[in-house]
Amino acid sequence: MVKEKTGSAKGSTILIEWDKYLPLFWQLVPPSEEDTPEACAEYQSTAAEKVTLQSA
Repeated sequence: MVKEKTGSAKGSTILIEWDKYLPLFWQLVPPSEEDTPEACAEYQSTAAEKVTLQSA
């Protein structure tokens, strides 16, 4: 996997323990994209409701 392609033992560890490392990553999103499904963790829970856009 990663270690074979890059030689990164750290990368391999991160992938093996992904659930542990995921909260350590930040997702930076421009304000114009904050209400998109890819950027909004709450989008799925509100998708059935009317989605309103927010201005920055």
